Amino acid sequence: WLSRSFSLGLGRWKAIVIATALTSGLGGMLAIAGLAYLFDDVVIFDDEVVGWSSDRLPLAGVLVTVGVVLTVVGTLASVALMLRTVDGDERGGALGAEATAAWWAIRRGLAVMPRAIGWGLVLTLGFAAAVLVLVLVTVVVLPLGILLIVAAVPAFVFVAVRLAFTVQAIVDRPGNPFRRSFEVSRGRFWATFGRMLLLGLIVWLVSLVVQTVSGLLSGSGFQGFGQDGLVTEDDGTFVSMEMGETFATSPWALVVTVVSTVVVALFTGGVVGAGSAMLYRSRNAAEEPFA
Repeated sequence: WLSRSFSLGLGRWKAIVIATALTSGLGGMLAIAGLAYLFDDVVIFDDEVVGWSSDRLPLAGVLVTVGVVLTVVGTLASVALMLRTVDGDERGGALGAEATAAWWAIRRGLAVMPRAIGWGLVLTLGFAAAVLVLVLVTVVVLPLGILLIVAAVPAFVFVAVRLAFTVQAIVDRPGNPFRRSFEVSRGRFWATFGRMLLLGLIVWLVSLVVQTVSGLLSGSGFQGFGQDGLVTEDDGTFVSMEMGETFATSPWALVVTVVSTVVVALFTGGVVGAGSAMLYRSRNAAEEPFA
């Protein structure tokens, strides 16, 4: 299973690179540009903020929103591409064929995005309701609340594994994605948990290496994100924060950001996506070929 995950995922590297560059990579650049524009010349002091202009909010908001949307579309597109690959679509073909597959995946991501937003809201509201109940019980009856919080930890892990394939289910077809995600780990919870943990460790290691290398290449990220622009006294007392310097970046840093995003996507969207797609398809056969 793991060997095939690498084979299927990295075998579509051309399509993944194209799809990621046009979605998540571009989206990240737009979001950074929006924040840099919004906070340009803004300086935060202890008792006031200088240089803030609400006139920048509309354009900055549009840039950040479009960036977030493109990132979400990129995630959905990579899932669609891996499902299609597991279903038997030829991989590792000519550049033109892989570009066509990438464009199909992006269109698929756009098509299912409303459905993803809807089910995402359902999941968010359910999680928020559970947290609210825990908080209320803890406030009213502290010992019982603490007991529930302790019990909630393994319960959260259990639910997370059962819901781990929700995105695949949403992209696959309409209907209740939670039920189809639950089906994947039914009767084999620990096997599924172990495989998802292994994939998670792979992503963590790859992300750690890529972030370290990209930080060195771009000068510690975005000018040492969160550090440049910070002015303190010798004893560490806060004086001011120049937000424009905090979000400042160079064209080279933006290029490094896009490249690092694509490299991480090869493993998250490719290897992890292929492994997850195989597990999902083992209990949820394709009803019909992707169009």
